[in-house]
Amino acid sequence: MSGQYFFNQGYSLNKFFASFTKSTDFGEGGVFVDGQYIYCIATDIEVARVMIEGHYKSMSITCKEIELVKPLTTINDDLRKLSTPSQVLGYKEGAFMKTANAQRVLQLMGSCEDGHENYCKYVKMVSEETGISREQLDKELEPFV
Repeated sequence: MSGQYFFNQGYSLNKFFASFTKSTDFGEGGVFVDGQYIYCIATDIEVARVMIEGHYKSMSITCKEIELVKPLTTINDDLRKLSTPSQVLGYKEGAFMKTANAQRVLQLMGSCEDGHENYCKYVKMVSEETGISREQLDKELEPFV
């Protein structure tokens, strides 16, 4: 089972096209481009534009225009389809993932009436089954409990 992505309240994933003032090869010494599609997780469009502009500025690239691409927002599942979701601008502030291990603990907790009282027991059990540390599993469960 792969992880599920969730957005923090008020955040959404948006896709933009950034046009550059001059062609760039991103320091690769190969193909030069005039722009690039980029995803950003933010609370609103203007915040996202500022984040994108800062991202390119950190690479000494000046944007001529940063245009929102339709659809205006995307769904949680779209983040999973990206090759490196955790590298999307704003990911750290605006999204989190429910891992398979966290999902297992939550399923165990939901399987009985006193599941919440047995949280530590289930964390220990899943930790031992998977070899993940209890501290790491607690961290993965933090947004859900």
